[in-house]
Amino acid sequence: MPTSFCDHALSEDLSIVQINVASLLHVTHAVLPRMLAQHRGLVLNIGSFSGAFPSPLLSVYSGAKAFVQAWSQCLSAEVAGTGVHVELVNAYFVVSNLSKIRRPSLVAPTPKAYVASVLRKLGVPCGSIGRPYSITPYWTHALGDWAVQHYAPKAWLLRYVTDMHKDIRRRALKKQERLAKKN
Repeated sequence: MPTSFCDHALSEDLSIVQINVASLLHVTHAVLPRMLAQHRGLVLNIGSFSGAFPSPLLSVYSGAKAFVQAWSQCLSAEVAGTGVHVELVNAYFVVSNLSKIRRPSLVAPTPKAYVASVLRKLGVPCGSIGRPYSITPYWTHALGDWAVQHYAPKAWLLRYVTDMHKDIRRRALKKQERLAKKN
């Protein structure tokens, strides 16, 4: 649930960093030397809209995904020409338990449709105009990404994302309250 940084448990913040940053570094350190020695391989990292644009009330997650984006681009440039490729997949909304989106829509595909779009677009620059070594493979996500990066006023967008997360939080707290009354 979106929560202000000061109200979020440090243990949860550290878990977010462990999952999104530390584990990525550990796994890449374990496999990259062998890939480089064999002159082939793919390091595929999963980014998020929250890393491409700040997401207030998800500050640690947003910061961790911003790290993944910047680090992936740096590592891509470092290994360029070695036969090893590093690519960042920018993910937006997908139907899942985590996103709490239950039905597919134009902007929230099923996991199967999303994965199919990723696999079709690996190695093909698409949807992440201006961000090297990154792809935004699902067509509506790519369109939204393009609009956000090139046309949306940043102050307006920051306010919009903040308000959206406040509303999500408000609804989640109401739901918790209803469930607590039932028990």
